[in-house]
Amino acid sequence: MWHRIGRLVILTGLGCTPVFGSLNQATVGFEYDDNMFSSVESRQAGWVSRLFLSTGGRIVDRSTAAVEVQHRCGVRRYWQRAANTNRAGDVVANHLEIRGQWWPTTRLAWDWELDAKLKNVERVPGEESYLRGGGKVGLTRFLPRGVTATIDLREARDEARDSLMVDLRHRELGMELGWRRSRRLTAQAGIRRHALAYDRAVVLAAQDAGGWSTGAATQEDRLWEYAIGLRYYTRLLARFRYAYHHNSSNSYGYAYTAHRIQLTLARHLWRQVDSYLFMVFQLRDYIDTLTGPTPVEYRTQNEYEQALVVLRLHRQLSENYGLSYRYRSVRSGTVGTGQRYRQTVNSISFDMVM
Repeated sequence: MWHRIGRLVILTGLGCTPVFGSLNQATVGFEYDDNMFSSVESRQAGWVSRLFLSTGGRIVDRSTAAVEVQHRCGVRRYWQRAANTNRAGDVVANHLEIRGQWWPTTRLAWDWELDAKLKNVERVPGEESYLRGGGKVGLTRFLPRGVTATIDLREARDEARDSLMVDLRHRELGMELGWRRSRRLTAQAGIRRHALAYDRAVVLAAQDAGGWSTGAATQEDRLWEYAIGLRYYTRLLARFRYAYHHNSSNSYGYAYTAHRIQLTLARHLWRQVDSYLFMVFQLRDYIDTLTGPTPVEYRTQNEYEQALVVLRLHRQLSENYGLSYRYRSVRSGTVGTGQRYRQTVNSISFDMVM
């Protein structure tokens, strides 16, 4: 069955097939999206088919070291075509991750990660093709009384495949303290420094009435993040995280402060039905007062989730098969405009684990 599905995907020209010999998980389903192309002015609703494949395993499993490899592939096929196109579109994404850990002593742990993601979009407005690659290395020190100290460094690069995106380089340095009071209660506090370099000219405020101009330098952003988090578990697993962001930029209109609240709740309900709720709320305050329209190429890559709510219900039918329903609602904003778009997606899927 799995090989037939894999060959069917290849024959349709989507290029989504597992890179390992056997599958760990497959999800087949469909969704109804009331704003398929993330449009502000003209919402277009329709059905989308989804196929998700995941395979991987642990290739090194020792008492002091472990290495895992995982490949995930997803396909979304749109039933309805967008305006000004003659065929329905599709999105294919492949993501490969290699993660490792090494414990030289009982109180010291190194971890590292390499990942690459390729997203290919055809005839789907609001989605962009790109190639992303990155790596991460981290060190954790286990201290007395349940305290841990972690420092990690990550670097990644996005290469755009569409004209409305630009290449992006991202470097992140983080430090975090954790405290585990018991198996039920843990807390974290940390600080992160994000450095973003865009392959595009900076935006300058023109001297005349609210116009725009561009400079010779490329845009660079520097973001500080200060965060605290709690996790508590009884019959309900609850995770709370608050973060304060301060972003500075050499491009006019991109400096801001933000408050971001994230809440995750998970609980078993009844008769092998599990529930999962994820919520994100963000409030941004831009430092520069913008006047006049923002160039389109400077808006597309700077959309952010102002409010996101995801509710998932899962019913385990047997040891290997399950049925899931997911509701997703998002309200987003863009830099330099007062416009917002809303999107609601209802989906149902059949899950298989091998």
